[in-house]
Amino acid sequence: MKHTRKKTIWICSGLFVMMMFMTAAVRLMPDIRSEEQIIGQQANPVVSASGPDSRENRSAVMTSGPGPVASASAGKTATMPVGAASDLPEPAGPNPEIVDDAVRNYIFDLYFTHRHAGGKEEFLAAVTAQIMQDFPEETAKEILAIYNAYLDCELRLQEQLLTYEQPENDADMLFIANDIHAFRQSQLGEELADNLFGHVYRQSVYKIKNRKIYEDDSLYGEEKEMRLRLLAAEIFGEKADENLYDKTGESLFQEKRLLYKKDFEEMTEAEKKAKIREFRAEYLSAEEIRSIEAAEEQMASARRRDLSYTEQETAIRNMPDLSEAEKQEKIRLLQDQLYGDRAEAIREDQAFARRHNENMQQAIEAVKSLPDHP
Repeated sequence: MKHTRKKTIWICSGLFVMMMFMTAAVRLMPDIRSEEQIIGQQANPVVSASGPDSRENRSAVMTSGPGPVASASAGKTATMPVGAASDLPEPAGPNPEIVDDAVRNYIFDLYFTHRHAGGKEEFLAAVTAQIMQDFPEETAKEILAIYNAYLDCELRLQEQLLTYEQPENDADMLFIANDIHAFRQSQLGEELADNLFGHVYRQSVYKIKNRKIYEDDSLYGEEKEMRLRLLAAEIFGEKADENLYDKTGESLFQEKRLLYKKDFEEMTEAEKKAKIREFRAEYLSAEEIRSIEAAEEQMASARRRDLSYTEQETAIRNMPDLSEAEKQEKIRLLQDQLYGDRAEAIREDQAFARRHNENMQQAIEAVKSLPDHP
């Protein structure tokens, strides 16, 4: 199934954001595909273990958002093999109440600290020593219990990922995101899974669903912004604003330009410049705006200069009354005039390009002259 580059980029951005341990699992469990590989590849779908008709049985969960209870029941029928989430008891022991943002980030960051470990045993020994060093004994034991449960869950998830077909559309990606979160809930218990992965899960669902809004060319910017706010409120609740605006000013500005694509298409150049400056003022400081505008003007000036050079060089080469030597001299003076100190470097680049083209042509002719060449 073919997709445009634009669609592929949006699909990749809407992928379920994988926890960092998935990279480590490649070392711990060789030949297992990561979640990004399962969702990110668009061609040659791999049929799941549940059979070729599983995609048709997904309608109950494909279009749902963060609703893990609904997706869990439907997902088990569609894709979960024997021995997956539906058949494994919930582990007891870890205390989910101690998992706040700091603890969650600490757990995920442990992989980066010890990612060069030689294997699973060495990795676990290093993680255990780190946790015992960083916390009082009782707290360390609680965090270690959570980490061990988290690690076991992610390794089992690697096997679960093998059962999914490649997604063909947003509904398929929503299904996989819902099913993965339901799997983690079945392994860790709902509260611990939500405390560890709930935020990432909701962000993934939001990214998948907001693509439709961004790509709707019939909507003006204000309508798109309103729909995005409603979608964020639906998915994140009271924390909607934190997730809408938890980005750098420049990325927010670029997103706003995408939202107002239809508006820009109907504006004059002067109106576009004014609107861009208005958008930048929302997210960037005056100093940042001045710096960006200066850089843009510098690039625009360079484009005008290059265009002028190309036009004048072409005119010189087409002068019938000049010899080749006279043409080269005029072109050299033009380069000095427009490029100043960079003129010599430009001439060297042009000479290199000519030699390269000549060598390529000679190689092509040599291949054509071979006896077996058709």
